[in-house]
Amino acid sequence: MQNGLAAHLRQLRLRAGLTQEALAEKAGVSVATIGAIEEGQRRRPYPSTLRALADSLELSTADRAALLAPTALTADDAEDDVSRALRVSLPVPPSALIGREQEIGVARGLLLPPAKTRAVRLLTLLGPGGVGKTRLSLEIVASLRQGYADGAVFVDLAPIHDHRLVPATMARVLGVHEAGGRSAWELVLMHMRSRRALIVLDNFEHLLAAAP
Repeated sequence: MQNGLAAHLRQLRLRAGLTQEALAEKAGVSVATIGAIEEGQRRRPYPSTLRALADSLELSTADRAALLAPTALTADDAEDDVSRALRVSLPVPPSALIGREQEIGVARGLLLPPAKTRAVRLLTLLGPGGVGKTRLSLEIVASLRQGYADGAVFVDLAPIHDHRLVPATMARVLGVHEAGGRSAWELVLMHMRSRRALIVLDNFEHLLAAAP
């Protein structure tokens, strides 16, 4: 069944005259994800991924139904999904947020825009200390995390004071373990390149040397 999906997606993409890179940009997914599906390595793509691809390819009703048709879930598929999914890990605010509807709406429109509009990949919240950036970011994530197939993760950078520790801190929160002599940053990139997730880096202002 999955081999059928691989061939079907490739056929639809070529019929639309799109490269993997062009389709990835239109759908808001990674090139690696499309490549993995077309090569049969991604045996059970997330429904949200297939919907994004269908929207970007502007499929007919019949083609869309065929692409989104459910496939049988095997034990190996279930294991793959568990290993791929990121745990939704967010602090629980002590109270409701009042009076930030406009900021939340703007952020939502940038991160998860309407169809055929490119989403931003990096959004920075600016403001003096204590103004409520962390609280606002949590509300933004809570309002749209269902739009990310691989979940949302909160990385608290307040405890560290060396910018060189940012990748290692991200890796720890993401559950990435050292392997093959690669750096923490390389491991994070490998772990995330085929995922669609939202990562919140909190208290970044004292670690600006890590921004590049």
